[in-house]
Amino acid sequence: MCALLVLQQLAILLRPSVLQTPVPRHRAAAFLASGEPAANGATMLSNAETSAMLSELQLTADAPLSVPPRGVFCTRSLDLTKIKCIGYDMDYTLIDYKMEVWEARAYHYSKEELRAKGFPVSGLKFKPELVCRGLIIDTERGNLLKVDRFGYVRRAMHGTRMLSRAETYEEYGRSSTVDVDLRSDRWSFLNTLFSVSEGCLYMQLVDRLDSGALIADSVPPFDPGRCSSYSQLFRAVQRALFRAHVQSTLKSEVMQHIERFVNFDPEASQALLEQRRAGKKLALITNSDWVYTRTLMEVAFEPFLPGGMRWWQLFDVVVVSACKPDFFTETRRPLYSVATADGMLREALRMELGGQYAGGNARMVEKVTRCRGEEFLYVGDHIFTDVNMAKRCLSWRTCMILQELEQEVVGLDQGREEGQQLRAL
Repeated sequence: MCALLVLQQLAILLRPSVLQTPVPRHRAAAFLASGEPAANGATMLSNAETSAMLSELQLTADAPLSVPPRGVFCTRSLDLTKIKCIGYDMDYTLIDYKMEVWEARAYHYSKEELRAKGFPVSGLKFKPELVCRGLIIDTERGNLLKVDRFGYVRRAMHGTRMLSRAETYEEYGRSSTVDVDLRSDRWSFLNTLFSVSEGCLYMQLVDRLDSGALIADSVPPFDPGRCSSYSQLFRAVQRALFRAHVQSTLKSEVMQHIERFVNFDPEASQALLEQRRAGKKLALITNSDWVYTRTLMEVAFEPFLPGGMRWWQLFDVVVVSACKPDFFTETRRPLYSVATADGMLREALRMELGGQYAGGNARMVEKVTRCRGEEFLYVGDHIFTDVNMAKRCLSWRTCMILQELEQEVVGLDQGREEGQQLRAL
């Protein structure tokens, strides 16, 4: 089951001089434009100029054969001349994790957390193909759902068993009283690749709950009364994954073996440098702590920067431990400046350009960069936290990083010839 997710609000309307900006290998761009006149006197590319630019970039094919699988895909127009500040998340955005490696370890540590609670988890293995971002878990029935934009359930899986069309219709068809409302605690939306290990482990344990093995094979201190339903089981898995992420064991392993978990891209550093030379302000806003952020950014970016330049000098402001999505709300949160390399903090009243901070909120970032609303473009990987909240609360423009889209483009390319043969029949 695969959900093809769409990037929000990213068509790039650029003058040719801006196209000199190098694009990271894993984010090589396809540029689209419009011949409509722009507001505020900004110059837009005409249709002829657009065609010429796409020809120069070798992006003229109507099939995905010549489109880079690692590209920019667009749903709304955006004039980058109006963007004054570009904000970046770190995890799965600037830091390009090897998903299957990272999630396999998150799965391992989550499973060990459950084992310590007496759960019978021996024999379970991580299967990344079982779950993907964009699916929804029905925690009341132990089902994994693919839901369309209108809220209709198109496909469903109970545990690791795919439900038939008849079974899916019986549970979620038009005559059903079930309403897929993500505001309800019943539904859990897999917003990010960090959710893959959680979804995989939960669906496997649903099978053991159904078979009776979850209760029969458990050992103390397992409490059957707290894990006798699908929803209780989901909460147990969710807590185990949370502990695996927030405790230092997994992150310590990543910091000790960064090359095992992270794809390195020399052009990523160059792209940020070019954005600065083009006059854009840059901000790093991540939920990761200072030590973890510093360690990964040093290894992934500094080897490819000009001599003596530090990774944090790429950004006008760095914010760690941001606590998104609350960071994007009006809630007043304490602000601390990073005082030492090992992450010692001191209280701060306001942000200053060139500073590194923990906490605070997005309004502080807007104030220090002197950019507000649609002057800000935020790039992240989390559907709700990075895309929905930044847009809804602050009217920031948003861009979403989707590793899965690469496979979709490659798959379309591989099936192109067969598709042509079928259409010719």
